[in-house]
Amino acid sequence: MADDTPESQPGGARSPEERPTPVQAGRGEGGDLPRLSRLLASLAAFCHRRAPLVLALALALVGASYFGAKRLSLDTDLTKLLPRSFESVRNLDVLAERAFGVGYVTVVASGSEREELERFARDFAPKLEALPSIQYVDYRRPIDFFRDHALYYLELEDLESLRDQLADRYLWEVRKRSPMHDLDLEELGEAPEIDLESLKKKQEGRAGGAGLSLDSDPYLIDPDGKMIVLLARPALRASDVGKAGEVVEEVRRLVDAEDTTPYGGLKLELSGRFQKKADQKRQIEHDLSLSSTLALGLMILYLALHFRRATAVVAVLVPLVVGLAWTFGFAGIAIGRLNLLTGFIGAILLGIGIDHGIHLVGRYHEELARGEPRDTALRLTFADSGRAALLAAATTVFAFVGVAMSEFRAFREFGILAGVGSSLILVAYATVLPALLTYLGAPKKAAEKPKEKGADDQEAPSAIARLLPRWAPVGFWISALLAVWAMTFLDRTRFDYDFASLEDSRLPSFKLDKEVNRLLGRSQTPLLALGDNPEQEVAIAKALRERQKELGDASGIQMVVALGDLVPPKQTEKAAVLAEMRETLESIKPEWLDEEKAKGRADLLRMTQQKPFGRDGLPVEITRQFRGAASESGFVLIYPSISLSDGRGVRKLADELAAVRLDGGEKPIIVGEALVTADVLDMVFTESPTVLALTALLVAVALALALQKLWMAGSAMLVATVTLLVTAGLMPLFGVPFNYLNVVMLPVLFGIGVDGSVHVVTRIDGGASVPEVVRETGRSITGAILTTVLGFGALLLADHPGLRSLGAVAVIGLTTNLAVGLVLLPSLLALREVSPPPPPRAWWATLGATVGKAGLSPKAPGTMGALAALPLALVFRVLPVAPRIGVLVALTAASHWVTARYLRDDPRTDPQEIVVDELAGCAIAIAVVPGEPLWVLVGFVLFRLFDILKPGPIRWLGDRHGAFGVMADDIAAGLVSAAIIAGVYYGVLNHPGMAGVTP
Repeated sequence: MADDTPESQPGGARSPEERPTPVQAGRGEGGDLPRLSRLLASLAAFCHRRAPLVLALALALVGASYFGAKRLSLDTDLTKLLPRSFESVRNLDVLAERAFGVGYVTVVASGSEREELERFARDFAPKLEALPSIQYVDYRRPIDFFRDHALYYLELEDLESLRDQLADRYLWEVRKRSPMHDLDLEELGEAPEIDLESLKKKQEGRAGGAGLSLDSDPYLIDPDGKMIVLLARPALRASDVGKAGEVVEEVRRLVDAEDTTPYGGLKLELSGRFQKKADQKRQIEHDLSLSSTLALGLMILYLALHFRRATAVVAVLVPLVVGLAWTFGFAGIAIGRLNLLTGFIGAILLGIGIDHGIHLVGRYHEELARGEPRDTALRLTFADSGRAALLAAATTVFAFVGVAMSEFRAFREFGILAGVGSSLILVAYATVLPALLTYLGAPKKAAEKPKEKGADDQEAPSAIARLLPRWAPVGFWISALLAVWAMTFLDRTRFDYDFASLEDSRLPSFKLDKEVNRLLGRSQTPLLALGDNPEQEVAIAKALRERQKELGDASGIQMVVALGDLVPPKQTEKAAVLAEMRETLESIKPEWLDEEKAKGRADLLRMTQQKPFGRDGLPVEITRQFRGAASESGFVLIYPSISLSDGRGVRKLADELAAVRLDGGEKPIIVGEALVTADVLDMVFTESPTVLALTALLVAVALALALQKLWMAGSAMLVATVTLLVTAGLMPLFGVPFNYLNVVMLPVLFGIGVDGSVHVVTRIDGGASVPEVVRETGRSITGAILTTVLGFGALLLADHPGLRSLGAVAVIGLTTNLAVGLVLLPSLLALREVSPPPPPRAWWATLGATVGKAGLSPKAPGTMGALAALPLALVFRVLPVAPRIGVLVALTAASHWVTARYLRDDPRTDPQEIVVDELAGCAIAIAVVPGEPLWVLVGFVLFRLFDILKPGPIRWLGDRHGAFGVMADDIAAGLVSAAIIAGVYYGVLNHPGMAGVTP
C-alpha cells in the first residue's frame, strides 16, 4: 500500500543518501530545504563571520536598555489594572477630584498600662498630625458630644413622655414632703419611675449609625486596655496611591524616632491599608528578586550537568541575558511600570528563552560530534533546529498576542512584554550565539574525531531506538489512559474567589489589621457614595437602606451612615420640651434623691442645657469623615457586612449597589476598591475563555502556515490541548485552585506546550526516525522544559501566596507537557511503523480490530485492549439504562463486523492482535456500576480473569471459528463478570440503585 511506505509516514526514517547534505543546508543549493531554513543558516553564517561587529552592536543595545530599565517600578495596585472605561475606575477619578483617598496608616501602641497608652496617644497624635503627608489623626471617639446631646436623638413623642415622667416625679416628691402627706399616705403610693434605660437605647439609634455607642470607650482602645489605636488619614488623593509608600516611610521614621521609655517602653507597630500595600509590595519585590536569582542559579547548575562543559553554559546564557536586557529596556520605555503579573516576567522569560539555547547549542555539538566542520555545523544547526526554534518561538509569541488583546491591563501588559521578550531573546540567539561561538571553540572530542569521508551520519541504535517501535502501543495507550484519568477530575477544578488567599496573612500588618477592625467593630475602608449636597446625601442613604431592607439577610451592607443622619430632626420643638424639663429638674432638689438618682438628675440637667445644632455643630472628628474637598460635597459611608477579600461576596455587593436608584431614577456614584475588585473578577471570568480560544486559534494558524503539513500542525496542537486539559484535571489533586493571577497560565501553557512537539515533528519531517528524535532531540526537550520548570518553580519558594499558586500551575503544566511530548506523542507517531502480520488489510480494519494498534503490544495485548474500554465508564456514568444497553449492543455488533473484515484472507483462528473483543467484553463488565473507580477496577479484573481462564462454556464458545468464535468467549466473560458484580453490588451490599440510570 502506498501509505505504508516510510517516505509517507511521519517518523519514517530516510536513508543517509536522502538526508540534505551540509552544502544544501548551508548554502540553499539543491532544494528540499525550506526557504526559512536557508535564511536562518545564512544569517548565522554572516554573524559568525562578523562576530566583533555583532557583539559590539549587541553590547551597545544592552547599554541603551539599561537607561530604559532604570525607569521601571513595581505597582501592585488593583485599581491600575482596569481600563478607564470601567465605571468603578471612572468613579475613582471623581473621588480624586473631590476628596482625599480612603484608608489609614494605623499606629498601634501596646505593652503598657491603660494610663500610659492614653497619655502616649494624647502626646503622639499632634506629632503625627504635623507631618505634611497626614491630613488628620483619630484616636478618640466623640462620645461626650453624643452623651450631652443624647436627648435630641429621641423622637419628639419619647421626649415628651420623659418630660411627663419628670413632672410626675416632681409632684410626687413635693407631695411626699408636704406637711399634710401623713393624711393621704395611702394615696401617695410608690415613687414614679423614670425609664431611662429604654430611652437610652433609643438615644443610641442615630449615634449608633456612626458606629458609636454611648457606652463606648472614648479612646480607640481594646477592652483589656492593652492596645490603643491612632488612625492617621494620609493627605493623598485617591489617584495618588502610588505615593502611599512615601507616606508610610514618613510615618515609619517618626515612629522609629519616638522615645517610648516615658510611657513604660510600649511597643509601636504600623498597619492599615497603606502599610499593608507597602508590605505586600516589599514582599513581592523580595520574592521576585529571590526567585529570579534562584532560577538563574539552578539553570546554570543544570546546564553544567547537561552539557558538562563551561563553554556550552556560556553559549546558552549570554544571548539569554542579552535578550532579557533588551526586554527590560523596552519595558521601561514603552510601559514604565510592572504590575503583579509582569513583575515576574524575568523569571518567566528565563525559563522560556533558555529552551532555544539548549536546543541550538545541543544540536551544534551533535553536528560537531559527527565530525562536521564548525561552519557547516553552525549552518546545519540553524537550518534545522533554528527553524524549529523560530516556529516554537512564533507559537509562544502568538499565545502571548492572544493575552495581549485582553482589556485587563495585567493580562495585556503581560502578553505584550512576554511576546516582545520572547522575540528579542530569539533574535539574540540568532545573532549573538553564532558570533559568540567564534570565540568559544569546539569541544575537544569533536576536534579530535574528524569525520571520515562517506561515513554514515547515523549513530548505532540505542536501547530506545530498538524498543520504542515495538513498545509504541503500550506507551501510547498507557499514557493516553492516564491522560483520560486525569481529565476525569476536571469537574473538581475550582476557582478561588478569596482574595485573602493571594495575600500573606502572616505579615504583621495584615494580622494587626484584623485586630484593629475587631476593635473598631467595622472595616477601616468603607465604600463611599458621593453626594453633591446634603439633600442628595440623605436621598442616597435612604435608597441604600431600602435596598438593604429589601434583600434582608442576603444584603452585603452592614451599615449606611450619612452626615445628615447625625443631625436630629424637629430640634426647635425638642428644645422647647427640653426647656420645660430643665425647669422641672431645677425644681427637684438633689437632697431629695439618693446618690444614684442625684447623679442621673445632674446628667439629665446637663443634657437639657444643650442648644440645637446643625451639620456644622457636629464634632470635627465626625464631620471630616464625610467631607469632600468642597464644603458642599460629601459622602455617605457604606460599611459592608462581608469580607472584602471574599470574591463572591464582593461581586454580590457590587450587583446590589449597582441596582440602587434615587427617586428620580438616577444612579448614585459609589466608589470603593471592592467595586474594582468585582470588576477585575468579572473581567477575568469574561475574558479568560475568549483569550484562551483566541490563543488556540492564533497558535493553530501559526503552525499551519509555518509547518505546512497537517500531521505536523495537528501533532503540536494535540500535545498543547492534552497538556492543558490534564493540567486542569491534576490541579485539584494537588490542592491548587485557579485564581485571578494563575489563570493567565492557561494560554501561556498552551503556547509553550507546542514548543517541544515542534522540534520533534520538524526533526522527523527532516528524515530522522522517532527513536532517533527521542534519543537526541528528546534530551534537549527535557533540558528545555526542566529549565523552564526551574524558572517558574522558583516561585514556589515565594512568600506571596499568589506567586506560589502561579508557580504551582506552571510546574504541574510543564511536567505534564514533558510527559505528553516525550511519551504520548512519540508513541503515537511510532505506531505508524507498527504493522500487523500479513496479509495486507484496509487501514480501518486494522485500527478497529486492534483497537488503535493496542493489540500489537508485544506483551499482554488482551489486557491492553481491555484497558482501552475503561474510558467508556465516563460515558456510562451519564447514560440511563436503555441507552447504555444500546451502546453495548452497537459496540458488540460493530466489533463482530470489523473482526470479520480483519479475518478475511487470514487463516488464523484467533489472532492475538485482535483485541476489539476484549474491548467489547470489558465494556459489558464495567457498565453495571459506572462512575465508581473501585467497581470499574473490579469489573476489569473479573473480566480478564474469566477471559484468561475461560472456564466451561466460555472456552467452548471460544473454540468456534471465525469472528463469532473470536467475539463469543469475551462477550460471555463480560456477561458473567457483570452478573457477579451486579449480585454483590445490589444484592449483598443493598445499593438502592445508581444515580442517573433511571430508564
